[in-house]
Amino acid sequence: MPWVTSDQLAFVAEQVSHHPPVSAFYAEHANKKIQFNGHIWTKSKFLGLSIGVHNIGLGGLCSGRVTRFNRCDVYLQQERAVWNLRFDF
Repeated sequence: MPWVTSDQLAFVAEQVSHHPPVSAFYAEHANKKIQFNGHIWTKSKFLGLSIGVHNIGLGGLCSGRVTRFNRCDVYLQQERAVWNLRFDF
């Protein structure tokens, strides 16, 4: 990326879709030869007295040469939940 030097972390994130809302991101550190990119969106549902939030998406972590990677690992987003939610009106 033209606005960073090779010893700085470069990070870019953007909402690439509004319906459904999808966010994409990319980060790299050229000197440390590491790159991470991915996308995520959430799917929520009410479960009686709680809310279930499903983070859906993928993330890829690559190490090696930044232009040609030697190793890449793919990570799935984990599910989150909120319990005992209380509304006072």
